[in-house]
Amino acid sequence: MRRNTIYRLTIAGLIPFCIGTLYQLVPEVLPPWNWISLITPYYGAIILSFLGGIQWGLSLLHTNTITRKWLVVSNVIALMAFASLLLPSRTMTLVILLIGYGAALAVDLRLFQLVAPPSGYRNLRVTITVIVCGLLLTSIMFS
Repeated sequence: MRRNTIYRLTIAGLIPFCIGTLYQLVPEVLPPWNWISLITPYYGAIILSFLGGIQWGLSLLHTNTITRKWLVVSNVIALMAFASLLLPSRTMTLVILLIGYGAALAVDLRLFQLVAPPSGYRNLRVTITVIVCGLLLTSIMFS
């Protein structure tokens, strides 16, 4: 049951990315509300910050001396997500988010060597990140 819930919530988390990208590709498909174009950057920044929080939690489970480094890295990723929203263009924001998602995945893969994630989480994390990065890249190309 828990695993199904994790998968369902993760898949549902792709919906805002898909809506934002769809709006970039065919804006006439969705209502002409200006805020729709903000879905991808704002939601992307929120989720990237959330991933930084997961890294924070995982690093707390590892009691080695390198824990401090991982705590700092997780905060840098969250601050990077926030800072991306302050940039003057939507495209620049999306590029920073794309870099952030790649960096967050690289950090997670390293942390997973130190602290075992729940069964199946590693594969789910990689798959979803690849999909999100593809959607971000598509949004960048059509900005």
